[in-house]
Amino acid sequence: MPKWIAIRAAAVVALAGSAAAVTLAVAAVAFLLFSPLRNTGLLTPSLVRISGCVMAAVFAAAAVWGICAGIGVLCRRNWARISMVVFGGLLAFFGGTGALAMTLVPFPMNPDVDQRVAAITRVFIVAFYLAFTAIGVWWLVLFNRQSGKRYFAEAGPLAESARPVSISIIGWYLIAAAFGTALCAVFRVPAMLFGVVVTGWTTLAACTVLTAANLYLGAGLLQLDEKARFWSVVYFALIGANSLAMAVAPGRAAAMRTFSLEFQAYSHLDMPRMTPNLWFLALTTAAWVAPPIWFLVRRRAQFR
Repeated sequence: MPKWIAIRAAAVVALAGSAAAVTLAVAAVAFLLFSPLRNTGLLTPSLVRISGCVMAAVFAAAAVWGICAGIGVLCRRNWARISMVVFGGLLAFFGGTGALAMTLVPFPMNPDVDQRVAAITRVFIVAFYLAFTAIGVWWLVLFNRQSGKRYFAEAGPLAESARPVSISIIGWYLIAAAFGTALCAVFRVPAMLFGVVVTGWTTLAACTVLTAANLYLGAGLLQLDEKARFWSVVYFALIGANSLAMAVAPGRAAAMRTFSLEFQAYSHLDMPRMTPNLWFLALTTAAWVAPPIWFLVRRRAQFR
């Protein structure tokens, strides 16, 4: 198959998937705004609508980015090729970890449900995640090969920004993450920090600090500030250390039981008690923070 056919086929897949994501985001917002929601205590209908709309906006923004990248690939823009590489990495990571989690980690199931139906459902979900993984690996290989790079280079040189694309992505990710930590601060969602369960006003204080850190580091990276680069490396390393501490901290089983009870009391939901695989969580988090650290170290020459 000629290389340009595979590249354009990947662009069509990206456009179709992004259009579907925009449609789902709009449908989710419509459901949240116009459907009656049950009051569950702290999770009041207004808070559910606000948090749901924020999440839908994040997915819609990613979908718009995907549409722009798909169009850029059809126009043979090199920034679009890099965007497709990033999308491929994200799809491969989340698809692979999702499939592994659905295979290894038990999830709550109604005892009245036929076990054969449960097994078939699990197989379909794993296949769904594996399909995303396959698409991600396909894009990583396709847009990183020399023949693919030449295809975009033949379109002619374009002026490049002094800020690497990888740093821009990390900076905007941190700014977007600030909205999530801000929501956790406002709603005081229970959390675990280095094996210690935090709730109430402690959560408010911790998440407020995280929100300020995300905004400072994200804005600093977009301005190529060397201090922001250094502390971003430290920040991502602490995220990995936090997940590792949850797996090795003394009394971790008791801490997880306490966290489960606190979250159940917070959400007013009668959920079965589950103990997640903390080592799986630690390794997954390490795989997530490793690429930003690598890019921040590798691109240090571009910082002032």
